[in-house]
Amino acid sequence: MIAKKIIETPLFDDVMGVVGAILSELERDNRVAVREHVDALAMEGIDVDAELSPLPEEDERVATIRETVRALVDGEAAVWGLWCAAGPEEFDGEKASDFVGLDTEEWEAKQTQWGDLYRENGGETFSGATDREIADVHLQETFGMDVDEFEERVIGWTKADALDDLVAGPSRQTTAVLEQATEEVRRGA
Repeated sequence: MIAKKIIETPLFDDVMGVVGAILSELERDNRVAVREHVDALAMEGIDVDAELSPLPEEDERVATIRETVRALVDGEAAVWGLWCAAGPEEFDGEKASDFVGLDTEEWEAKQTQWGDLYRENGGETFSGATDREIADVHLQETFGMDVDEFEERVIGWTKADALDDLVAGPSRQTTAVLEQATEEVRRGA
């Protein structure tokens, strides 16, 4: 495969280094601009630092871009692994991989299975809980996500979304804060 050979060349590393450095600089510049914008408008309702996760250092960002392209060439499992590694420390991507792409019937069956198990072993604690409520408890304990987030981020996981998170995630966060500031201005804050 030609793509495999290309990503193994020094030229690939050089090109990804330039692309990653440019992207990293743009992300930093945008963060500074949004922070200055919010400060200039004296918006007390928006805590930019709380809304935005810290940007990685340039060399880390370059490595992420390089590894993302390599994972794309290597296939879906590689993208999943990279996406999981970029997530929260407590997230167990290996365990979660069994749930990626479950259809509605399979997902409901899994929730029923957990519901039955928890009711059987949890005594009165779970006797009145729905399967979905029990799934929520189980998922928070196991993966650190509530059921809605798990459905969106794991069951509904796609390679395209993961690539978007890995490449455009920091920029999307910055854009979200800018949109929030725009809404504040429109409301007359």
